[in-house]
Amino acid sequence: MKKWLLTPLILICLMASGSAYAQVTIHYAGFGYEEGGFDYSAPGDTLWFIAEVTGLTTEGGPIPFDPDMYEYTMVAGPFISNGEIVEGTLTTIVYNLGYYWIYQDGSFNADWDEYPYVSDPPSTFLDGDLWLAGPFTDFIFYVFRDYGLGNYDGHIQLSEGIALPYLAEQAYTFGGTLHPPHGGVEPPLGYEFYIDGETFVPVMASTWGAVKALY
Repeated sequence: MKKWLLTPLILICLMASGSAYAQVTIHYAGFGYEEGGFDYSAPGDTLWFIAEVTGLTTEGGPIPFDPDMYEYTMVAGPFISNGEIVEGTLTTIVYNLGYYWIYQDGSFNADWDEYPYVSDPPSTFLDGDLWLAGPFTDFIFYVFRDYGLGNYDGHIQLSEGIALPYLAEQAYTFGGTLHPPHGGVEPPLGYEFYIDGETFVPVMASTWGAVKALY
């Protein structure tokens, strides 16, 4: 089976607001897989992204994040495939549904070797306290299979989690790119591609007094 390298750039941006916002960049790395295999996406196949948050960069207001006390894990899916549309060298895959989760957990037990099943991604990436989450409203892949290249995009609506009070409750966009394997990264058993990317999130500009008032 061909191994893919997925290097996503997840861009979450404020669509409309009259308030001032700063930005948080969530860095993450991990792996993904599709039930039935990502080499060919059949109708009904299910796609998952599973990653660890490797860092947080802030430009402005505070946000609750303590990697010394907690691990932060990300899961996105299940994206349900509508099958492939092939036009020349371009393959388009439209997915339905899907959800975006980040959890914070003090046990530091995230384990990719806990074999992923379509209806049950590794439980060690979904334990602890919900940090940030929301549903996708659409998701689509564009793939040049002959070259192992492509990109994806979609939209999500962040709606829950500890970090939500610091963010703008508006519509957000989600996108990234697909690249051929490089760097010697070999996915664990059950995974098909490597992911390494960032999530850019607008945050509410606020004083420390206003933040304390949230608790």
